[in-house]
Amino acid sequence: MQRLKLIKMNKGLLEYTKSDWIGIISSGLCLIHCNVSILFIVFGFQFSLNDAFDGWLDYIFLLISFCALYASSQSTKSSKIQIVFLASFLLFAIGILFHDDYNACSFLSIIGSIGLTATHIWNILDCKKCRKEE
Repeated sequence: MQRLKLIKMNKGLLEYTKSDWIGIISSGLCLIHCNVSILFIVFGFQFSLNDAFDGWLDYIFLLISFCALYASSQSTKSSKIQIVFLASFLLFAIGILFHDDYNACSFLSIIGSIGLTATHIWNILDCKKCRKEE
């Protein structure tokens, strides 16, 4: 009986944190994309990645991150987590939107992406704590 209750709780937790996992994966892939691109430029590799595709990929990461952030912030009870979500997303969005015009904005998008990933993890841990209290 106790094991069945634990399985139900874990299944509910997975449903509750699905948007956090999507956010973690999206932010992680964005970090990989940004860092690999920067490394290619630093080491002088010329690669033929279509700029239009690369631009759309940035906006896809932004859209997925927004959707995951929205769903996760709706399900959290912590106002601290919601504030950190918003701040991280704003850094990420400003970095994505202006990285072609200002080189420093690339670092903003990286910092925002790390912040989003960390906040999604924090939200999952907070969710586990809340579920244990119920």
